[in-house]
Amino acid sequence: MFLAAWSRHLPGGAGRLDAIERSFGRRDYRRVVEREYPRMPSISVDYGILEKASNVVVLPADIGWSDVGSWDSLFDLLRADGGGNAGAGRMEILDSRNNLLFNPGGVTAAVGVDDLIVVVEGKTVLVCRRGESQRVREIAERAGAKRRKSDR
Repeated sequence: MFLAAWSRHLPGGAGRLDAIERSFGRRDYRRVVEREYPRMPSISVDYGILEKASNVVVLPADIGWSDVGSWDSLFDLLRADGGGNAGAGRMEILDSRNNLLFNPGGVTAAVGVDDLIVVVEGKTVLVCRRGESQRVREIAERAGAKRRKSDR
């Protein structure tokens, strides 16, 4: 039923979602996702589908849900150490407070810094002040524009 609602209310993304689904479990899955996902409609499920569907029921529930839509919101969910530092991966902290250090499988050292977000993903490193992580979208858009320009 959800996929039918998707096709009805967001037809521009249905074919792309189908392509991703067909590639699931295949060697080219990641390439297909990287090609199709950015071309899907940029709208949340609630606005794009749920508000338009006639067969949706909403029940109030307190389940501790948090919409982790930024690195700042992830920081709020993680258990911090005595200095307020939280993250993933091994952290070596010296005179640093209230940082998010996210480097699963790696080591991140922080010396004399406060209120930073440091994220390591593959060959990419993000460093920003806490409270600014929503602006990551600006960097991603800029990088995408530069990549498209160089592909011409």
